Amino acid sequence: MSGQPGTSWQIMLADLSIILFLTTFSALARGDGAEAAAPPKRAQVSAAAPAVAEPVAVWRAGGGAPSLGDWLSGQTIDRRMRVNVHGGYREGRRDAILAEAATVTADPALKGRAVRLILEPASADSVMVTLSFDNG
Repeated sequence: MSGQPGTSWQIMLADLSIILFLTTFSALARGDGAEAAAPPKRAQVSAAAPAVAEPVAVWRAGGGAPSLGDWLSGQTIDRRMRVNVHGGYREGRRDAILAEAATVTADPALKGRAVRLILEPASADSVMVTLSFDNG
């Protein structure tokens, strides 16, 4: 091998790089490696939070609050709006809040409207109704 003095290390490094590349590529093509030795993982399905847009209006039952029907009749309703009934519950109170929220969703004022019930853990029990542009 004749060449300029001091360049033989560059050729040797290039040869080693090619060998490393080919070895890695062939191992990946065969499926060798740690991921092949590990047992296959089951797909985990996680409950993603529902896509809820910012509310345009909010209603909560309580002293001095209008009925749900009166409140809805006072709102400008667009066909792209959805009525979201949000139920927040403390530990051990899920069923009670679900029953309360189901009563709200059964209100005749909601008939014919797109309604979604959302239950989630919270620091206090609550049921509220929101109008938002998340109906597509």
